[in-house]
Amino acid sequence: MKRIMPHIWVIHYSPVKHGQVKAVKEWSYSTFQQMVKKSIYSADWVGLNLESLEVGESSE
Repeated sequence: MKRIMPHIWVIHYSPVKHGQVKAVKEWSYSTFQQMVKKSIYSADWVGLNLESLEVGESSE
C-alpha cells in the first residue's frame, strides 16, 4: 500500500491543483470521503509537497 499511496495522493489532490475546488474534501467525485471514513486520511488532509513526488502529470 505504501508504494501506491503517492499516486492516490496525486489523484485526490488534482482537483485542488487544477483550481476546481479549494480543498480536497470539496470534490464530490472523489473516493476521498470513503478514505476519511476508513481513517486513512483526516478530513482536513491537504496533501504533501506533491511537487517533489515523481508521479502524476507534469505541471510544465
